[in-house]
Amino acid sequence: MMVIDRSSIGFYIPMTISLVGRSMESNELYENGLSCMFQLSISSEIYDKHLDILGKYVKAEGKIFFGHTGHHKTKALLKVNTISVLT
Repeated sequence: MMVIDRSSIGFYIPMTISLVGRSMESNELYENGLSCMFQLSISSEIYDKHLDILGKYVKAEGKIFFGHTGHHKTKALLKVNTISVLT
């Protein structure tokens, strides 16, 4: 299941994972609990090029980071480098 939110250029995907990351302020490791939803942070270029992926299973690759602004709707986000439809 994917839900599009054009205002934050993101998709949400169900998946459970333990969240451990580094603080942006101190660079110290800390646990941030569990999450079953990830907002995908997608550049406008990728977003406009891949509107055909809605409702399809996809493979997304990128770097995970913790949400830190009001635009971040989930505890963790994936900054997408590549995304493609699985066949």
